[in-house]
Amino acid sequence: MNRKSKCQMKRCFSAILALLLIYCCASPAFSISPLNGADFATKDLTTGEVTYLKASDLPTTRSSATVVPAYEGPESAPSSIMPRDIIGGDNRTKISDTTVFPYRAIGYIDVKWPNGASTIGTAWLFKSDAIVTAGHCVYNSSRGGWASRITFYPGRNGNTAPYGSAYSISMGTPTPWINNSDNTMDYGLVKLNRTIGSSTGWFGYGYNQTSVGTKVRISGYPGEKSQTQWAMNGNIFAQSEHRMWYTIDTTGGQSGSPIYLPTYTAVGVHTTGLTTWNGGKRIHEDMFNWMKSF
Repeated sequence: MNRKSKCQMKRCFSAILALLLIYCCASPAFSISPLNGADFATKDLTTGEVTYLKASDLPTTRSSATVVPAYEGPESAPSSIMPRDIIGGDNRTKISDTTVFPYRAIGYIDVKWPNGASTIGTAWLFKSDAIVTAGHCVYNSSRGGWASRITFYPGRNGNTAPYGSAYSISMGTPTPWINNSDNTMDYGLVKLNRTIGSSTGWFGYGYNQTSVGTKVRISGYPGEKSQTQWAMNGNIFAQSEHRMWYTIDTTGGQSGSPIYLPTYTAVGVHTTGLTTWNGGKRIHEDMFNWMKSF
């Protein structure tokens, strides 16, 4: 190969390299990825685009506020709250009227997956058009990755859906859940196609609101209860920065249920059923900030 041909090849290689660098810099998908420290991933179900976000890029709670209050909706709330495994006997109570707050802000979800499977779960409104659920209801590698569609039925009561339904237009979950199924990050946020919460109201949420002994309530949709809502109170007997444990009875289908205080402030998301205790994802500061900006 003569010198002229070598020079032409070098110039060609340099041009290709320059184009690749320009593309990488211009493409949002290369700006942040799970490999260089992103904390959250969100998939747009219309475009299919997945974007990544660092917790340090979120608007922070620089004030002392650690709670976003609940919105009870167009009707007044009841005066007080009523009293993955069953711990001893089943002490859950059926919610007969799911059109009162906060039960109408809790919904049954039907999840479709890329491999053709369908699963069920529970979710709860934290804005007029956004819900929280378990991470394994949003992303599951054995079922093809991101859920294809999540349909939310707030206040569902058997065959009755008093507020209709809404479906997912985007969804997000922390990257440790995607990469490692890290149960300390087993939660997901879902943007809905309409502001269904304007009719139902939505939960408040907060972090650093609990300690060992705090009384909480879980209400959701057990798979064996034919799309009806069931609830139980109990005390937190142990907690860490990201997890909390309790002996409140739950069964499959209640994943994603709110763990909440009498003020209708959600402090966690139920995720796990065991034989001697059950557990959930505790809301921490980064999760709180992401929910505020979602």
